[in-house]
Formats: sequence, structure tokens, C-alpha cells
Amino acid sequence: MDVAATVARKIDASKSSGIINLRGEGLPDVPRAVYDQSGAKAGNWWEASELLQLILAHNEIMDLPSAMFQLSTLTVLDLSYNKLSTVPRELCHLTELKTLDVSHNKLAELHACVADLSALAQLSCSHNQLTALPPNLGQNQSRMARLDASRNLLADVPRTLAGAHSLTVLNLEHNKIRSIPGEVFLGLGALVELNLAQNQLSGCVWAEVSALTSLRVLNIRYNQFTELPGPLSGCVKLAELHAAYNKIDQISTELGVLEELKLVDLSNNGLKTIPGGACKMNLNILDLSNNDLTGLPPELGLMTTLRKLPLEGNPLRTIRRELVTGPVSRLLEALRFKLPAELREDKKSSSASRSGNLFGANETELAENLAKTLKLTDKPGDMVLKSLKLTEVPKAVWEAVGNLEVLDLSSNAIEAIDPELLQGAHQLRKLLLKMAGLKSWPLPLVEGCLPVLGELDLCRNRIPSIPANAFVSCANLRELDLSGIAAAGKMIPGTMTGLVNLRRISLPMTTTPEFPKDLLSLPSLNMIDLSSNSITFLPENITKLSNLAELNISNNNIAHLPPRLGLMHPTLKVVMLEGNLLKTIRRPLLEKGTPALLEYLAAKVPF
Repeated sequence: MDVAATVARKIDASKSSGIINLRGEGLPDVPRAVYDQSGAKAGNWWEASELLQLILAHNEIMDLPSAMFQLSTLTVLDLSYNKLSTVPRELCHLTELKTLDVSHNKLAELHACVADLSALAQLSCSHNQLTALPPNLGQNQSRMARLDASRNLLADVPRTLAGAHSLTVLNLEHNKIRSIPGEVFLGLGALVELNLAQNQLSGCVWAEVSALTSLRVLNIRYNQFTELPGPLSGCVKLAELHAAYNKIDQISTELGVLEELKLVDLSNNGLKTIPGGACKMNLNILDLSNNDLTGLPPELGLMTTLRKLPLEGNPLRTIRRELVTGPVSRLLEALRFKLPAELREDKKSSSASRSGNLFGANETELAENLAKTLKLTDKPGDMVLKSLKLTEVPKAVWEAVGNLEVLDLSSNAIEAIDPELLQGAHQLRKLLLKMAGLKSWPLPLVEGCLPVLGELDLCRNRIPSIPANAFVSCANLRELDLSGIAAAGKMIPGTMTGLVNLRRISLPMTTTPEFPKDLLSLPSLNMIDLSSNSITFLPENITKLSNLAELNISNNNIAHLPPRLGLMHPTLKVVMLEGNLLKTIRRPLLEKGTPALLEYLAAKVPF
């Protein structure tokens, strides 16, 4: 069948869908039949269905006819992997366009009209020869969620990009950028992934970077930084920091306040020492290889969550070689042994354990702190009682249970919460029990008694088992954190299937052996964190999770990824894979970011 016949067949086959897919047909130009409707007869497909998507990727197209931009209903235009040197200004007629892909072409300029496409949500212009982005890009594009301008010749970033308030992924890797205006970051509070690797950034420390409160992944590899950009303390959700191949000679202690930080790569820098104050991180991976370290601080031994600690290429003199090359746990134990005995032990409220009193060692002081905390609460329904060394729930909580909206008992020593007393919290929206000291399941097993509970945080408690009907009281949960609870990896199938409104679930460090099947029945899921487990594969039907935007499966035992995962683009914006045993996907591809990975996988799906 010749090309013309193939094109005609595909256009005819797309009558009901409004999608023309001419990917990889070897086309030298855009077929006239795609946009010329002059010969249309009554009953033709465009009279029944508007053309929404036009895919012309992987062809030999050098020029675009102006007439094709009369297809004003287009929402997706994929022109990637062609030989385009220009994009006509008529592009501005596509006012409904949401996705524009002109990557892998020969563009030296992206027409300024791209900045006028106010409906644009995704723009990919990577692998071209662009020296600048459109001057007003982002100014009137508050819906833009993803921008990939990697692998170009960009020298700077327009300040107007701060107007792209919905931007979640920004990839500027492999350009010639020397500086970025700090004010750009002030408008990007929704940013989840920022890739600035392989540029010429040096010495610029952005105070504004702390405005990136949703940032999960920051990649600044292969630059000329002498210190980390920051302060990073405002990036409270940061999970991965890739800063290898710079000139960084010191680590800031502020990293210790980032509770969700799991991976820090500082390899191939100029570090000479690691301050003890920087060893408060709950990392799984800390790469310090190829630096100038002659020793390690004893405090590093307190980072017991570490699974990988590469140290090769350092002139270490104070640590035996067999410790450096042996298991990480043995090295950490040796470092801890150098600490004073009181720091080695797990600090607890000693007099609380002896006396059994509610407030522990300094009873009067802690009672005063509790009274002060309750008095200063902004809202009568909010009780924030974290880090008060409580060993049981104060009576004041149960006296106000009917009016409770937020209860935060995190970072205490409360071994049990009476589920029967919690049954009366009909207005409770948030229950925060992170590191509360729990040794039993706290929720009542009475159906629907917590009808508005939307957020439940049980992170890092020592709960030995989770009942099959654990969540019957709170079917409207939207956020659930069971991080670090081994019992969460052994839940009976069906335990979570009733949580149909769940949007975010965190199950890292739960010894989960496989992708939980319950999650596949939760269509609202937007974020899944299964990092630091023992998962060996992802199910093919993960595509059922049509709203999934973020998937963290780092530090597992996954060797292969299902090609169908690539079909979850563009909804799936972030996939974290560090620390797996991937055999079929090379690291250079992973470093290009999630979009490139998904494109690679999608190309392997048999049709």
C-alpha cells in the first residue's frame, strides 16, 4: 500500500475519534487531505467530529503550510522528530491548543506567537537549536503545566515564566544558561520537578528558590556551583537532590530540616568535610564519591535509614578500607561508636517511662507548655500538640472531641489512642500522628463515624498490624501516609479498596513486596510513593490509574518497566526510579527526565 493510500485509510479510520495519527509514515510534507476540506461531502467525518489531535511525529517534514493552521479546534499538535527550521506565525490561530510538541527538529527560533497560546498546558521544544525562548512565554499562560526546552542553546530564561503558575515540570537541561532571574521562582509554587543539569550556572544563590514549596526533584548536575542554591529549607517536599559534578565544597546544615529528602547526590564535587549538623537527614541514598573527604563525622552514624553510601574516590584516612567497601550498616555502626554514649542511645523521656505521668521528666514545665499551646490555638477546632513529649492524649482533647477539626499529636510518645473516644470526632478533617509513638491501630472500626476525615498521617509508628476494616470509619480520605510502618506492606487485600476518593498515598519503607493491587481500584489517585521497598515489577494495568501524576518507585528491585506505562503521558508527569536494577533502560535516558522515559516506553507498545 502506497503512502497516499495509507494516509487516506488513517484519515477515514479517525472519523469517530477526531484524531489523525500519521506517525512514522515517512512523509516529506503535510498531506493536503489533512487540512483541505474543499472536497468534503455530506456525512464526512469532520461534520460529525471535530479534529482535536494531529500527530505528524517521526516524518521528514521540512515546512508547514499556513493552511493547516485553520484547524482551529486542535488541542494536540505533535510535530516532533521532523526537519522543521521554522514554525509559521499562523500557529497563533490554534487558540484551543493544549499540547504542542516541536522537539527533535532544527528550529533556531520559536515564534513569539507561542506565548499567545493561553490554553497551552504542555510545550516541548527540546533537541533543537534555540538560542532563546519567546520573550513573553508564561506571562498569559497560567495553565501551562510542563515545559521541556532541554538540549538547546539557550542562554537565559525569560522573567515572564513566573506567570506559569501551574507549571509542575520545567526541564532546561543541556543548554548554555549562565544565570536565572531569582524572581522566576516566585511564581512557580506548583513546580514538582526542576532540571537545570548540564548548563553553565555558577555562584548564583537564589533566595527565591525557597518559594518552590511543592518541589520534589531538583537536578543541577554538571554546572559550576560552589554551593547549593538556597536556602532550600522552604522546599519542604524535596525528595531528590542531584548536584553531582559541580564545585561544591561544603554542605549546609539546613538540609537536615527537609523531612521528605531521601536522595542526595553530591558526587564529583570538592567536599573536604561533612559537618555533623548536616547529618540529621532521613536519607536512603547519600552519594559522596569522588570528593576530597579525609574523614567522616561520627554523627553520620545516626543516619540509620541510609541504604547506599558511595564513598569511592575520596582520600579517606581515618576509616578502615574494609568499612568503606563493606555493608553500609557496619560503617554506620562504627561511626556511632565514636559518639558519646548518651548520643548513641535512643533518647526518650526517661522520667516519663519511670513515673507513668503524662508529662514526663519536667512535669510542671510540660504542663505549662500544653496549657499555653491550647490557649494560643488560632481556631477552637484545631489542636496542634506535637513535640510535647506526651505519653497519652490529654483530657482536653476528648472534652472537645465533638468540635475537633484538626488534631496533631505528632512527635510524642503516645503508645495508644482509644478508638472509642475518637468515634465522636464527626468534624475531624485532619488527623496527624507522625512519629506519635503508636503501638496499636488508632482508628475506630465503626463505619462512617469519621465522615469528613480527609488527611491521615501515621508515618513512622510501630503499629504491628492493620485490620482488614481499618478504614471503614473514613471512606472519604484524600491523603494517607503509612510511611515506615512494616504492617502496611502486609495488609489483607481489599483493605484500601473503599477509599475511592484517595488522591495521595505514601507507603515507602513498608517492606512492600509487590505493587499493592488495592491501589489499582482507586481511580482518583494522583500521587503514589512506594519508594524503598522490595517491589520487583509494575503491573501492566497500572494504566487504569488515569489521574496519576506522580509515581515514586525509587530504591526497589525493579529490573523492567512495562511499555504501557508510557501511555500514561501526559498525565503522568514524574516517575522516580533511582536505586533500582533497571536492565533495559540506560542511565542517560533516565537523566533526560520522565517525558523522555515515557516516550521511549510508549514506542515499545505493540499496536
